[in-house]
Amino acid sequence: MVINYVMPINKKYFTTMGKKHVFILSVFLIMNINILHSQEYVPFPDSNAIWSEVFTNQQPFEIITYQYGIWGDTIINSELYKKVYELTDTTFPVSVGQFCGGLREDSLKRIYVINCMCSFPGAGDDEVLLYDFSKCVGDTVFVGMDGIGPMGYYIIVHIDSIQINNNYRKTFHFPFEDYWIEGIGSTRGLFSPIVAQPTGHQDWDLICFNQEEQVLYLNPD
Repeated sequence: MVINYVMPINKKYFTTMGKKHVFILSVFLIMNINILHSQEYVPFPDSNAIWSEVFTNQQPFEIITYQYGIWGDTIINSELYKKVYELTDTTFPVSVGQFCGGLREDSLKRIYVINCMCSFPGAGDDEVLLYDFSKCVGDTVFVGMDGIGPMGYYIIVHIDSIQINNNYRKTFHFPFEDYWIEGIGSTRGLFSPIVAQPTGHQDWDLICFNQEEQVLYLNPD
């Protein structure tokens, strides 16, 4: 004789488990959406962008501000570059001043500068690597002339992200204070990776980054 036994269904149990599953699934989907946002690479700007920077010296005390902006294109050695100028003000349309070099980005998330008028030996007619956003934690980032920046090389110790206008941009951290932000550059200034860094009682910082007449990043320091 075969006895068929049917376990009684605990509706409360299944209802509770169903709610838990829906909640876990929702959290998982939200996490995936955020991850997708953080993985969307933000390219370097090619127009209507302004970097405002400040140089501070304590002995003697002085504060000097600088503004750099992208204005127009130029062809150098068959490559298209965006021209960067020191600006006389920070409103659009900008009033350009001294030419500071040409910027271009390749398909590997690397940003180059050429004809740079900043104080870096040899950074004139030759193209120089300014940023490399293709790297991972533990990678060595070589910047500057012949792969040698003012500090020799940069080692990425940590990568996280910063939210700007509902998008997440990767931030690349090094053993020193400044860090790089996708689509903006260094928190010590646009040309920071290839110029000598102030020491002692001197400091150079990015104040803010403005694009399309909107401040996208304001240095918390």
